[in-house]
Amino acid sequence: RILIHDCLIFASTQTGVSIKDILGPSLLRSVVEARHLGMWLARKYTTGSLQSVTNKFGRTEHTTVRNAVSAVKRKKARSKTFAAQLEEDELAFMVFARAAAERRAAATQAAIAASPASPATQPETAP
Repeated sequence: RILIHDCLIFASTQTGVSIKDILGPSLLRSVVEARHLGMWLARKYTTGSLQSVTNKFGRTEHTTVRNAVSAVKRKKARSKTFAAQLEEDELAFMVFARAAAERRAAATQAAIAASPASPATQPETAP
């Protein structure tokens, strides 16, 4: 399962813009583009509602996310270079998201195994 947080982390890593900046109020082009990438990925690859994406990206108005998605779609339609870069970013994101999901699954399994209530950690009793 892909989380909105995965989209945020990927956008930060891929663009070199800090998460703090993406979540902040900056309107610098580099920050806005990173924010748009993260929001677009979140809407495309997660089941999160428009409002949940808005909240995770530190915004208050859901129209911000809707406008970001529209901006990415428009730019993709107008620029072959941008469309190619976006396709590369999507492929890299899928690898990133799969690895993140596998790490979460492994951590969950480790926590279950370490749990005192886990049958794996209970001593066997004689019948």
